[in-house]
Amino acid sequence: MRNRLWALLALAAACSPAADQQAAAPAAPDTAAVRAELQSLVDRYVQYLMAGDAAGVAGLYTDDATYAVYGVPTTTGRANVEAVFAGYFGAFKVTSAQGTVEAAASPGPGIATARGIYTDVEDSSGVRISSWSRWASAYRQAADGQWLISYHIGFPDSTSR
Repeated sequence: MRNRLWALLALAAACSPAADQQAAAPAAPDTAAVRAELQSLVDRYVQYLMAGDAAGVAGLYTDDATYAVYGVPTTTGRANVEAVFAGYFGAFKVTSAQGTVEAAASPGPGIATARGIYTDVEDSSGVRISSWSRWASAYRQAADGQWLISYHIGFPDSTSR
């Protein structure tokens, strides 16, 4: 009986797929590469802000994204994010801006988080406003490999006129 058990175990081992044939776990994301890609997204975001392009900004968000920025009603959905920015651009012209990813993490394939700073100068009917903000975002990678914002929160450090 004992020999038969060992023979069955040996047969089972011989019939199981080799370790190299089994599906390999996905490789851990390259955090430095992800951070660089997220900085590129932030750079495009700033370009759209400078251009007053609400559709461009909204295109950087997932369809179900949440936008939660101090002083603005929290909204969910790309179309609503676009509406928020259309209203913003109706009242303000961004004359200079810079966004910087200070830290990023990618705990698994296709997901990431980042935090950073944002500064800008806006014009509202001839009144110049300088602002400094902090932000944090969560990202998902789209099927085409592009990163999109799925959650964004921002709050001011200070504002001066």
